[in-house]
Amino acid sequence: MKRGTLLAVGALALIVFSAGAYFWLGARRAGLGDDCRHMPCEEGLGCSLRSLDPKLKATELMTCVQCDRTAMCRMHGQCAAVDGRCRATDEACQRSELCKTDGRCSANEKGACVLAKDADCRRTAGCKAKGLCSLKDGACALTKDEDCQQTKRCKEDGLCALAKESSRARCIASKDGCRKSKRCAEYGSCTAVTGYCLAVDDDDCKKSKDCKENGKCKVMSGICIKGLPSDQPDAGSADETSSKPAAAGVKRSKSGQPPARPAPPTHGLPIGLPTALPPIPSRLPTSP
Repeated sequence: MKRGTLLAVGALALIVFSAGAYFWLGARRAGLGDDCRHMPCEEGLGCSLRSLDPKLKATELMTCVQCDRTAMCRMHGQCAAVDGRCRATDEACQRSELCKTDGRCSANEKGACVLAKDADCRRTAGCKAKGLCSLKDGACALTKDEDCQQTKRCKEDGLCALAKESSRARCIASKDGCRKSKRCAEYGSCTAVTGYCLAVDDDDCKKSKDCKENGKCKVMSGICIKGLPSDQPDAGSADETSSKPAAAGVKRSKSGQPPARPAPPTHGLPIGLPTALPPIPSRLPTSP
C-alpha cells in the first residue's frame, strides 16, 4: 500500500513538473520569460520593456520581444534589434512621440533618441506654433527671422521677423510678411506698423476680399470699413437722381428736388422737444 502511494505521488509530481516546464518554455518563446538582462535573446529579438504602463510594473521586468511592436518603439524610437537589445535609429526616432514633442529625432551612438540639430527642432509642434526652431544650449529656441517664418502666424498675420530690440524673443510684422499674409488678402492689413500688419490707405483696402464682398473699402484707424454715408453719393449720381421721375408717394418741390429731410436732433433730444432748457433763476422765491 505504501509503495503504491509513493508511486502515485511520484507520478503526480512528474506531471506537475512537465506541465510547468511546458508552460515555461512557451512563455520564453512568446517573450514572457525571465528578465532578459541576464540572458541572451534569440536572433531577431531584442531585450526591452513590453509596456510602459506603471500598473504592470513593466520597469521591473525586461523581456525578449520583437522591438518594432513595443511601446518603447512607439514612444522612444527603439525599434531595431542590435546585439540582443532594442536600439533607436534615425528613421525610428523621427517617427517617435519624443520627436514630435521634444525634438529628439536623432539616434546617438548608444541607440537612444536625442536632440542633436536644428532640423530636429523644426519637426516639433513648438516650431510651428512659437518659432522654437533652432537648437540653442541643448533646447529648441527662437533665434532668427527664419524661425518666425516657420510659424502659422507668419502665414496668417504677417509676423515673420524677429524683434531686434526686445528683452525676450518674439515675432513681429515685416514688410514682406504683411504683403504675403492672409490678413492682407482678406482684410487689407498689408502694411507693417509698430510690429503689426495694418491698413494705412484706401489702396490697401481696395485689394482685399472684404472690399469686394462686403464693401469695406475705406481705411479708418488701421482697419477697413464701409464708407461713411457722406462718401456714398457723388455729383454724377445726384444729377441722375434729379433727372429721373419721382417715385410714387414722393412729392418734389418746384425745382424737381425731393423735400429736404428735417435736421437731426441736437444734444440727444427727440424731435419736437426744445433744444435747450430754460435758464435757472439766480434767486429762488422766498416763502411769504
